[in-house]
Amino acid sequence: MSQSYYYGAQYVPGAGLGAAPQNRSFNLEYIPNYPPSRTDIFRGGSDIQKRMTQREDTLRFEQGRIKALQEERLHIQKKTFTKWINSFLLKARMEVDDLFTDLADGKKLLKLLEIISGERLAKPNNGRMRVHKIENVNKSLAFLHTKATMADLGIIDSQVSTTE
Repeated sequence: MSQSYYYGAQYVPGAGLGAAPQNRSFNLEYIPNYPPSRTDIFRGGSDIQKRMTQREDTLRFEQGRIKALQEERLHIQKKTFTKWINSFLLKARMEVDDLFTDLADGKKLLKLLEIISGERLAKPNNGRMRVHKIENVNKSLAFLHTKATMADLGIIDSQVSTTE
């Protein structure tokens, strides 16, 4: 079924000053899905929904990829730092397998600082309680506090003015 609608007399641009207006017709066979369904009018159409789900899928993929790259970077940094520590602890016939668990008691940390600085540090506490572990870590931090300034470590306090 071919439906045509006439919009009355229309001026045709470029036809000249004396040109007579022409009737234009509009054929509805060339418009797909006309008239639009009720769901398309109120929900924005199925094409829009498809684009939204594609964007959401892309966003989820990108977020997952970013998270995977962050985890990979963390793993590489942990592995690199562990190898660096082991290169020093080799002199004391010690080794770090897991950075977080092996340095938690403070014993290997004290030994590492002793090797790097070349100075003799306090003997680590051999107790197994959390208090003893914290004491060993505090000894390490106290040594660092006396030997290294915050500027040496690259730490700058935002509250301290630079003009003092």
